[in-house]
Amino acid sequence: MKARSIKDKVIVITGASSGIGRATALALARERVSLVLVARRQSLLVQLEEEVRRAGSTAASLVLDLRLRDQVETMIRSARDRFGRIDVLINNAGFGFVGTVEHTPPSVVREIFDLNFEAPLLALQLAIPIMRAQGAGHIINVSSVAGKRGLPLSGIYCATKFALNGISESLRVELKDSGIDVSV
Repeated sequence: MKARSIKDKVIVITGASSGIGRATALALARERVSLVLVARRQSLLVQLEEEVRRAGSTAASLVLDLRLRDQVETMIRSARDRFGRIDVLINNAGFGFVGTVEHTPPSVVREIFDLNFEAPLLALQLAIPIMRAQGAGHIINVSSVAGKRGLPLSGIYCATKFALNGISESLRVELKDSGIDVSV
């Protein structure tokens, strides 16, 4: 199988301001790509954007709260409008909650599902038509071992990652011959 080049690709990364998202952005920056960096913390995004540019790539940052549907829509629309395409969508943003399932407040359950599952789902639903029109694309959903095994005091987080894994597996089959790859 021939390796694909990512040079000049447009890549959207959610949760880009820290952790896996930040490390991914910095690794990709060395490959001369155009990055759309999405997170809630503006100061960290500004710093990351500068580092990406110093490494030789183009960067645009969007300060958004992806728990809100309209902000997910803004992310996809802004990336397409700015760069004319979306080659890779990396759904990385997420958070957990330590507590028993029994005592996790409904508001926390909703917040975790909004960010960890519904935001990636909406983002990929909006990105797929763009990728179809291009004839290619790649959706990467960042999960966890918690998406394969229930862990005590992390039940709600685990549930979101199980859901993300399930939707990814289904989507991979649905998009099999479309030129759009799906990875977890």
